[in-house]
Amino acid sequence: MLASLLVGIIAGVALSSWLVGVAIWMGALVVVDLAFVFLRKTPWRDRFVLIGLLIMGTVIGIGRYSLTKPIETFTDSDVIGLIKSLSSPSYQSVTSLVGTARTVSGTIIDHEGDVTSQKLILKDLTVDKILVSGHLLVFAPGYPKVQTGDIVNFSCQLDAPEPFEGFAYDRYLATKNIYATCFVREVPFVTGESDRFVVLDRLHEQTRAVIDRTFGEPQSALLAGLLMGDDNFSDEWKERFLRTGTSHVVAASGYNVSILAFVLFAILISLGFKRQRAFPIVLFGIAAFVLIAGAEAAVMRAGIMGALALSATQLGRKTTPRNIILLTIVIMLFDEPRLLRDDVGFQLSVLSTIGLVTMAKYFSDKFAFIPEILGLRESFAATIAATLATLPIIIFGFGKISIISPFVNLLVLPLVPYAMLTGAVATVIGGFNQSVGAFVAGPAWLFLSAMLEIIQAMAALPFAIVSLPF
Repeated sequence: MLASLLVGIIAGVALSSWLVGVAIWMGALVVVDLAFVFLRKTPWRDRFVLIGLLIMGTVIGIGRYSLTKPIETFTDSDVIGLIKSLSSPSYQSVTSLVGTARTVSGTIIDHEGDVTSQKLILKDLTVDKILVSGHLLVFAPGYPKVQTGDIVNFSCQLDAPEPFEGFAYDRYLATKNIYATCFVREVPFVTGESDRFVVLDRLHEQTRAVIDRTFGEPQSALLAGLLMGDDNFSDEWKERFLRTGTSHVVAASGYNVSILAFVLFAILISLGFKRQRAFPIVLFGIAAFVLIAGAEAAVMRAGIMGALALSATQLGRKTTPRNIILLTIVIMLFDEPRLLRDDVGFQLSVLSTIGLVTMAKYFSDKFAFIPEILGLRESFAATIAATLATLPIIIFGFGKISIISPFVNLLVLPLVPYAMLTGAVATVIGGFNQSVGAFVAGPAWLFLSAMLEIIQAMAALPFAIVSLPF
């Protein structure tokens, strides 16, 4: 009964994401017809109860998506601003100011960049000293550096994000509550600092500095991508990842977190830990990963989905994993329903978790000849399950198909959890003592180097990738 309601909500959000107008309700009728076919062997009374819950959930999902409008979407801080606006009738959305030059002030909640440029996401926006809702994406010169938590002030023209090269960039940014962008010629002037972001941002920066000191390039860039989702590869390496179908490897997604959780659990079991004692240790490891990565929204989702996959397996009841997965998806879609269509990271997290929960045990039994020492069999089975589950998104999401992707992934992905575990250990130790950290970084460096060598060699094949006609 719970599953029927939750599936209906997801179906309602999905229909609203891809269809409009009457087509949504026509699609809902198709969903109900399919449910009748799927439940054809169920007694009539139970069938009508389940179909009724499915219809109810579908209506709820459609209704939730209908409330998602740029001007009416508020974050927690925006609600505070809305209360303040009772005495200020000028409170409005940033979307209403697109196309005009303005003086902007806001708090940096996300930051990335290199020596040439910086990309900032701001919230708590004031435009011409008027509080506005929504977030703003700012492109600025690379120096001097600003950081998460800084309160900045600058002038620029607000522009509306637009799709490009078939990618719905505007819809993707909307999932992050971003409805306007701007380019500035000078680095924003820092006027203050928000205590809310300082601790996590400093932890992220210090962790990246330790990785850079301990590992040379490109190994440090790969480990930073695995552990924190940082994207600091050169264009040449990004092309290699694309040609080999391994772009998902260098993102802090539920894909990597789930595999890491499964393998860490298997290693602890092989070392003599009982399941009940290993379970909280792995959960603590996931929480530590989220904090080190900066606790950003995408990483938080990755941590949730990784913990979900582990919890579903730990409970061991036949129907519980399904319901837990569905409930988690629904909770995340209620927070932001546009994730289902427009956030590839969310799609990969969901599908990898489903693959791990439903297929990892099957492949583990099939590959019984692989030794269980240090979780080798678990790692291989989890890799295949997650790869198969996420393959459709990888193919259709990037518009190209890597002919050699399955083979390369089978070679590379079993190394991912060991690179992450040994790399994390070396990073933690290196944070206290650089010399000792460099000494224990040997195994992690070998895993990272092996992954990079495989990707580089396979990317050089002339037939590695084929462009799709859609």
